[in-house]
Amino acid sequence: MMWTDYLIENKAIKAIFGDKEPSLERIHILEISHLSPTNIDIVFELNVMPDPLPKRWAANRAKVCVIGLSFYNKDNTPIFNYANLNIEQNNQMTMEIEMESTDKKRVVIRNLKGVSFIELKADFLSILRFGYR
Repeated sequence: MMWTDYLIENKAIKAIFGDKEPSLERIHILEISHLSPTNIDIVFELNVMPDPLPKRWAANRAKVCVIGLSFYNKDNTPIFNYANLNIEQNNQMTMEIEMESTDKKRVVIRNLKGVSFIELKADFLSILRFGYR
């Protein structure tokens, strides 16, 4: 399964990227919002752009693709397993999203040296933001 298959709604990403799912390697995290014990939003830049570039993106000279994902649990289970938020600015990360059980998705974000930055388990993943800069 591809990581976009875990999203509640993935039509926008699939419409732009087609069958070439964007990699979650070498992403640049822009923002993390820990909204509640059961919800976190992460906004990041991808290291790839769609090919071909959508006309509107090309006309506006898009330089980077930005995605925001919201991770949340339906019950009161805290979302974090581990968080090391003392991270240097501009570090590149790799995000892995996989099924842990029939309803829980395991998400791990590591720096390029393999050190865990965030580990969480979520029932749902949804697109918070999708566009370009």
